[in-house]
Amino acid sequence: MTTPHNSEIRSALGFDFGLRRIGVATAQTITATASPVKTLVAHNGQPNWNQVDQLVAEWRPDVFVVGKPTHRIVDDPGRQDEHEMMEFVREFASRLMSRYGLDVFFVDEYLSSYAAEQQMGVQKQGRRSRQKKNTPELDAMAAKMILETWLSERKG
Repeated sequence: MTTPHNSEIRSALGFDFGLRRIGVATAQTITATASPVKTLVAHNGQPNWNQVDQLVAEWRPDVFVVGKPTHRIVDDPGRQDEHEMMEFVREFASRLMSRYGLDVFFVDEYLSSYAAEQQMGVQKQGRRSRQKKNTPELDAMAAKMILETWLSERKG
């Protein structure tokens, strides 16, 4: 299966990859909106692929978008280095491509978790907020932020 031309892409399924949890969100290009869907439990970066099958069948994406972890260089804010998680992210993306025959776009996920925390009203202080910070909803919200970045980059 080949990916539709950029202008024909109508929907995407986005992922905020982690070794223990993978946030999932969906985006519609016509409305340029994204919504969190759910968070999958992962074991060493491997989700339950039957759950991913169900999500793909339900949402019928044209493409996948996966957050690309990077490090910012302190003395050169414009420069980035590849994050040690990128090897796992590439493996996950490769598995998505081979399993579903859809292209994968990578989007810099720098600060997506932080932005998700801010949108959910999570602060770094206090016992209750620490518990909230570790909630699965945060991962799905981070996937939404990744898709919003992808949508905005498509416009430009």
